[in-house]
Amino acid sequence: MDLSVIVPVFKVEEYIGSFLDSLFRNVPEGVEFVFVDDGSPDKSMDILNSFIEKNSICKSLVKIYSQENKGLSGARNSGVNLAKGKYISFLDPDDEIESSYFDVILSEVKLGQNPDIITFNACSIDTHGNYLDKIDVCDASLQEKNHALLDIFNKGRWYAWSRAYRQDFFKDFAFPEGKRFEDLLTTPFVYLAAEKIVNKNDILVKYRTNPQGISNNPKDEDIKDIRIFANQVFKDFEFETDSKRKSLLYIIYLSAIKTLYFLTVNKYGYVKSYLAMKDFRERISHVDPVFDTMLNKKNKIFSRKMFLYYIIQIIRIK
Repeated sequence: MDLSVIVPVFKVEEYIGSFLDSLFRNVPEGVEFVFVDDGSPDKSMDILNSFIEKNSICKSLVKIYSQENKGLSGARNSGVNLAKGKYISFLDPDDEIESSYFDVILSEVKLGQNPDIITFNACSIDTHGNYLDKIDVCDASLQEKNHALLDIFNKGRWYAWSRAYRQDFFKDFAFPEGKRFEDLLTTPFVYLAAEKIVNKNDILVKYRTNPQGISNNPKDEDIKDIRIFANQVFKDFEFETDSKRKSLLYIIYLSAIKTLYFLTVNKYGYVKSYLAMKDFRERISHVDPVFDTMLNKKNKIFSRKMFLYYIIQIIRIK
């Protein structure tokens, strides 16, 4: 088995039909699908089961595992434990995939070079499936590993679904159950452990934007979790002795702070958000400026001129 596609299912009855149409449009040999019913209370699983019954080719390709609700992390972890593929990937059933999804991933798998991670790009679509914008995750022109990592880390697009992972490499990781924003809490550290990565410029996933998503409707617990995560990453950064890893930890820290920026703006507004970020601004001001050389332009502005960053975002909205 070359690839196991892990799909957590929870309250996606509105979109899972179009997801399945895109998923099973052109499935090559060597692919299995692990659907994890995470205690979904709606008709999502009925739609999935009906689709499988009507498409006999799916029956031999699909595994379905049902569990009490554990959240996205718990469902993904269950899927990883059931997967038999040499590589695994994660998809969300309110999104869609491009027809080239399997060909691009499997072409890398079958080359036999055994990359730990295959990274690819995506695009955003609206609730009706209309194209909105490209989501830049990686740049395939950057072949040297350190340059590629700096680019990926600076972009900070940590979506688990914009990668495929070598199964025996990923088994050392798990998504944090009981936490939201699990991609930020997990994916950067998968890259830190990777020996070999491959970047593809292809757009393979269509990410459906959701006005009711967690970023637009944060909970106090989300903000608390990200603050704790950011503080821990900064401690790791302070004690790290390897210069390359230290630089990447600093960028992970900035990713966490930028996530806090978005969450606090959406929950409290710009003024309260800026005030809530005071301790992080002060901490960054004491970081050696040499680490700024590893940042892209946006991250440099955010780290050293956060007030200007806020002003720019306010002007853009207006």
